[in-house]
Amino acid sequence: MALVLVFTSCQQDQSFLKSDNSELLQVHDIEKIIGSNTEDGLLISYEVTTDEKDMTHLDTDINGKKVEAFLNYDKFTVRYDAHDNILTAEEMLALNKTSIKIAKALHEKAGNASSFDVTAAENSLVRVMSHWSEAPPNFLMTTKENVGGLRSNKNDGIKCVRKGRWYNILFDDDRPPSQTHTFRKKVNGDGGPRNLKCIGRCGGRCGNWFFPSAWTLDCFEHDWCYSYLDAGTGGFDERCGDEWVDAMDDWMFGVLAGCNGRRG
Repeated sequence: MALVLVFTSCQQDQSFLKSDNSELLQVHDIEKIIGSNTEDGLLISYEVTTDEKDMTHLDTDINGKKVEAFLNYDKFTVRYDAHDNILTAEEMLALNKTSIKIAKALHEKAGNASSFDVTAAENSLVRVMSHWSEAPPNFLMTTKENVGGLRSNKNDGIKCVRKGRWYNILFDDDRPPSQTHTFRKKVNGDGGPRNLKCIGRCGGRCGNWFFPSAWTLDCFEHDWCYSYLDAGTGGFDERCGDEWVDAMDDWMFGVLAGCNGRRG
């Protein structure tokens, strides 16, 4: 299955991207990708396969830790099975760098076109790695599941946001006494205590990104949770784990749902 995505380039700080991509895509066809990457001394290996029912499975070994993802592109559902692993900050950074390298390699293979086709296997590999790289520290990654379109008190399903518009957001602080925070904030405006202008974008950190980005309400709340509750330590905090889970489907399928964040 080929997913047509609109390429959007961001060309900041690419020094660490200069590497041999031969191992990144050892096997690379429309239904399967096998590869590996060593980043900062950590080995990350992966295999992603897609079947005729639009189901994609990603099997990853992160420095000896097995983590899996299962995506359904027909129903927009995603499930993780991390086998009770906890990723370290170093492992998450290595995942982020690996996801960018793979995205860059795919972009270069397409001839740096302004737009290029991305398969379900390619899309899953890059976006799942990027999302894992944003997991809260010391967060126990057991089985996590997000059903596409599901809405609850805090999970907004895949709801697009636009730059320049104001939205009501909600996130909680699970520390006793538990508190729920509600604000009205502008996308791509006030970036919170850390003034991150990409707050609301479903993508690993700000800066380099060779795939198109989704901008959604769950990602907006996820980013604000990190920024508001723990600005002093770089914005990553286990108290935002539920917001991270709520943003799973947005991260994987937000672009397909048309959430490009354009002003209007």
